[in-house]
Amino acid sequence: MTRGFTVRLMDVVARVLVADSVPPEVTAEVIDAWRDLQIADQNPHDLLVALVPDTDTDPAEADVSITVEPEESLGERMASLLTLAALERMSGRAVMLHAGAIALDDGGVIGFVGPSGRGKTTAMTVLARTHAYVTDETLVITGDGSVTPYPKPLLLGRRPEVKQAHPASSLGLRALDETPLRLARLVLLDRRETGGPPSVAHVPMVDAMVELARESSYLSALHEPLHALARMVLATGGARRLTYSEATTLPDALHELMRDSSRPKPDVRSVPPVPVSRAASSGWVRAPYTDALLVDDRLVVMHEQTMTVLDGIAPALWQAATGVSMEHLTRTVLREHPAPPELDDPDAVVASVAEELGRAGLLHWN
Repeated sequence: MTRGFTVRLMDVVARVLVADSVPPEVTAEVIDAWRDLQIADQNPHDLLVALVPDTDTDPAEADVSITVEPEESLGERMASLLTLAALERMSGRAVMLHAGAIALDDGGVIGFVGPSGRGKTTAMTVLARTHAYVTDETLVITGDGSVTPYPKPLLLGRRPEVKQAHPASSLGLRALDETPLRLARLVLLDRRETGGPPSVAHVPMVDAMVELARESSYLSALHEPLHALARMVLATGGARRLTYSEATTLPDALHELMRDSSRPKPDVRSVPPVPVSRAASSGWVRAPYTDALLVDDRLVVMHEQTMTVLDGIAPALWQAATGVSMEHLTRTVLREHPAPPELDDPDAVVASVAEELGRAGLLHWN
């Protein structure tokens, strides 16, 4: 393998080597598709990628091997495999959202978050003609709100099952300059098949965190991932939901998205960890968890890779579970949530919620 090129994928340097038996026209097409991300060759690199004619020529030293055949899907497969490999290597270093993004002239980045099918790539082909193209796939935000660009090739096609990789520069999209990038707005995309003009609405913080977590990669690998999400949402003035039907109408919504509107900030509080001495004693105790955060009267818990939102009496019950009896849990809950007169058996209600949290993997009897 003597032919190759180097690209920057987020903060990952990838060296792509091309097998000599790959047709020159295929090599030229791949190099052109990734031209906007190419950098001078660097050694060492973070990722070694091999472009090979078939699986029989898969080099053992490559981190990622991409077969040329079937050639029709090469652009889409290469974009997917390179992105996934870069995400894995970025794990634990930043919040990574499934999103398209543009940058305003001052470096403020608007991220449009949503699952496949919400029109992120099409939206970028419209919005990034006026504003700079940041990404159509993965929005990377570090702890201080800085954004790492990933202006990958855009996958477009005449038929849904056939998509070709096009460099942003070939589509007339604006390139980034040297202005530092910082996250300015988080937008949850909601595309409807039919509807009127775009509409913008604020999203309650916990609801936004749930949707953002669903569209994130390796979130649980971060230190205090819920705190990271909360800081991000608060720093951008709260998440907005943008409902639209046609991408051509999106430029009209940018002013409304960037407009500051005074809204009460939610009360966000950290949850103290279970004291070691009490957690070791017998009784109901919180199961191991990654992070927990109180937002107003709701509790958000990240356990393993699952985010769970608790409300009602569940937040008080979960916080009180530090190796205590069911009677202690009931007394604690009743101090914060006095039982209404019509409630005959608060003990049974608390026990039922505790058992439900146990089935969810949030509590256990130690």
